[in-house]
Amino acid sequence: MHLIRSAVVCVGLFHGLAASDISRDTERRILTAKQAQVRCGVSSGCPEGIGLWTFLEPKGVPSQCTSFLVGPDQVLTNHHCIPPGAARPGGSCLGLVWIHFPSTGKAPADSVSCQEIVALSPTSNRIDQPDWALARLTRPVKREILPVSRQGLRDLDSVSAWTFNPDWGQLALRERIRTELRPIDCRVSRRTKAFHDFGSTAEYSDSLSRKVPLASCPAQKGNSGAPLLRRGEDGIWRVHALLDRSAP
Repeated sequence: MHLIRSAVVCVGLFHGLAASDISRDTERRILTAKQAQVRCGVSSGCPEGIGLWTFLEPKGVPSQCTSFLVGPDQVLTNHHCIPPGAARPGGSCLGLVWIHFPSTGKAPADSVSCQEIVALSPTSNRIDQPDWALARLTRPVKREILPVSRQGLRDLDSVSAWTFNPDWGQLALRERIRTELRPIDCRVSRRTKAFHDFGSTAEYSDSLSRKVPLASCPAQKGNSGAPLLRRGEDGIWRVHALLDRSAP
């Protein structure tokens, strides 16, 4: 009887140590995601409304995507950038997601927490399906919101995907997130039926088709959620968006 009691006490001690280790690991990962450092990597300046989206994975180091303001306290990113526990309308992302905006000259650097997921696309794991999420922040952000253009994109048009390119080696070795906001030049390529837009009256080759195949810009971690921008003759960067019917 004495041996059984001792075994129970030992199991309790080991369980306590494991829980403590898990708690410390979670705190360390939260600190890494919250203290991300971002900067504008272009000497001519960056659009104000683009922010690094850092979020906790169930295990391992925090992941990173790109997001951009569509309202004073709302940002858009990809559905697959949402932590599993928050991936539903009304889901709380507090304590799971943080958005970091770099200093742009006019606006100082700023970081803000995600409050809730307002709406999101039905799926996140199909390349030929919409992949978006609208999130509300814990407070309004005083930065210029990117205007939206719905003029469409023609075959061979050039657009810029403004994205953060994380240093994954530094994150793995030092548990630090430091990255720059830079544009990636992309070329619209409507010469493939892989992105045929069955839900639209427009053909896949039509400039108003809601799905836009892009060439010459790599798909890599960090650029998920990046806005496609084109600078007008007035010098203003505009987001090119033809929202799908599931968007709010």
